[in-house]
Amino acid sequence: MSGFEISYREMIELAQEGVWVLDANGLTVFVNQALCDMLGFAQDEMMGASVFSFMSEEWLPEGMRKLERRRSGIIEHFDFQFQRKNGSPLWAIVSAKPMYDEQGRYWGAVGMLNDITERKLAEDAVQQTTNELKHLFQMIPACIYKYRLEDEKLIYLSDSWEQLTGLPREAMLADSRYYMQFLDEGEETRRNNALIYEAMSRLEPYGVTQILHSPLRGTRHTYVSARPAREDGKVYYYGTVIDITQQRLAEEERRLLSMALEQSAEGIVVFNADGSAKYANRGWETLSGQEREAALGRKLTELIGSGNPAACSDAIWQAVLQGDIWRGNFVMERASGEQVELHTTMSPVHDAAGRISHGVLVQSDITHELNLERQLRQSERLGSIGQTITGVAHNLKNILIALRGSTAMLDKEIELASLHDGGTIWNVFKRNLERLAALAETMLDYSRMESLQLASHNLNDLVREIMEQTSHHPRFSHIKFAVRLDDKIPPLLCDKEKIYGAILNLLINAADASKPGRMVEISTHLNAEQETCILDVADSGSGIPAENLSKIFDPFFTTKGTDGMGMGLPLTHKVIHEHGGSITVESKPGRTIFSITLPLSQSMQPAPGHGEVEISGKKQQTTSSGVIG
Repeated sequence: MSGFEISYREMIELAQEGVWVLDANGLTVFVNQALCDMLGFAQDEMMGASVFSFMSEEWLPEGMRKLERRRSGIIEHFDFQFQRKNGSPLWAIVSAKPMYDEQGRYWGAVGMLNDITERKLAEDAVQQTTNELKHLFQMIPACIYKYRLEDEKLIYLSDSWEQLTGLPREAMLADSRYYMQFLDEGEETRRNNALIYEAMSRLEPYGVTQILHSPLRGTRHTYVSARPAREDGKVYYYGTVIDITQQRLAEEERRLLSMALEQSAEGIVVFNADGSAKYANRGWETLSGQEREAALGRKLTELIGSGNPAACSDAIWQAVLQGDIWRGNFVMERASGEQVELHTTMSPVHDAAGRISHGVLVQSDITHELNLERQLRQSERLGSIGQTITGVAHNLKNILIALRGSTAMLDKEIELASLHDGGTIWNVFKRNLERLAALAETMLDYSRMESLQLASHNLNDLVREIMEQTSHHPRFSHIKFAVRLDDKIPPLLCDKEKIYGAILNLLINAADASKPGRMVEISTHLNAEQETCILDVADSGSGIPAENLSKIFDPFFTTKGTDGMGMGLPLTHKVIHEHGGSITVESKPGRTIFSITLPLSQSMQPAPGHGEVEISGKKQQTTSSGVIG
């Protein structure tokens, strides 16, 4: 070798670039140390080896194509992936050119290689990250956008815009105001648009809700938020659009449920898993007569009423913890002292995992319904009794006619025979005979359906007339009367004699139940709203035992023994009902009130049977017995 050739070869050996010389068949005829270091082979391992043995199967076709281009005389620069001895990839920038002999025939190729593996791996990582982010942007429910403030231009809008809104993405990129024609025209939209413009004028972030009426997606609720950023001296807003339609619908559903709970007539209490009350609605306030705050933190035993056994509440809660629904009735005493009967349902509430997280108590006031049920049974019972009484009374009356004829003849015989002792006994017999006749007449009065002798009468005048006649009667001499009359009561259409008798029956019962010196109160008042007038008779006697309250209007029921026939209250009830009215009774020890309600209108059409009776009392507190006529 000449000195020049030796120096040239040394320069190639010392070069940082890899030098690779191939013959016409692609076999290696020279490599420098730099290339050997890049691939991890020794020079003698590479010499004579095909260039294709340093490529992976994936890149082999591309390597063949590149070598063919050298044979075609093409000089080029390109990135290529080789395979190192350890199997790892070697990325290199290749500058390749063909070589020819003195006769101009293709002799081979020479290539200069620079290792760019690290750069290429970094670029691939960046590209992969970019692809992943792009894929992520497409997958997330939010739409991402970039907006240039200077010319109000959308620079970028993710594909999810169309899925979210149903509006074309290209139309938005062409005109950022395109979507505004689909915005709701309500006050909320105007207010939120003003907030966006104000924030942009101050280069501040914003976040508002918008309602879109999309031709394809219907009404969509969205949340739009963005923050400003400076790039190249210009202001851009990077933002997101999120579909909150389901959230808004859920919020509206929760709002409606909350309103329904609050406005429900039923009392509703929600309990935590530990059995303490967490929530009570207005219905519970109405049922209990207490503020809802009084329920919070309290246990079921405390809320269902002291009159109900604690064991019952324990059984209810155990049923809830087992996932069962409990149903039953309770008696609750309101804060006012009034008792109400409640139908109660206790249900479990499960969380997303299926665990019981809460219990819900629902209570309905069924006092009125139960009273109607009792009234229906009372009417059916009284109707049956009325038919029986009619037959019995007629038979008694026939027997009495014969007995009275016989007594008339016996009277003459006793008078002629001067049987003075026998006459005394006979007089006792005749008095009892008259009582029997009176009973028969009373039974017939109760059972017969007579037409009322209606005329216009003032209820207060009837009371005054009764008081005038009873004030000197020995049966009322042991009591005092307190009379309060409402002068606003107008005349009403009624049968004077029957109403007179009904009121007198109540006064007799009140007097019989009162101890000497006690007060019997009689009062009237007008209920203009319901177009009725009400008469109350109250005594301060021992009260009516709870077990007798449902029987007092039954014929022949009495606690007076031989002093009463048990027909006074049944007749009173019948008369009031025939006038289209009602009679109620409330009783507890030391206080009994009978209330008669009569309509002011002339339309009086009583239902079949013997009317309605509403009975209430302090069942838990009534311990002593009263006197009933």
